[in-house]
Amino acid sequence: MLTGICTWVLGATMAQFISRKLGGLTGDTYGALNELLESLLLLLAVILWM
Repeated sequence: MLTGICTWVLGATMAQFISRKLGGLTGDTYGALNELLESLLLLLAVILWM
């Protein structure tokens, strides 16, 4: 539950930052956000598992 909330907050924050810098979001930015958030979530799972 906590990881989902953290992922959502981080994703929304990053999307807002990218949108301000580029003037909007495209499919490429959505894909990049998806890959980055997935990697961070998996890294967090590994850290918490140890």
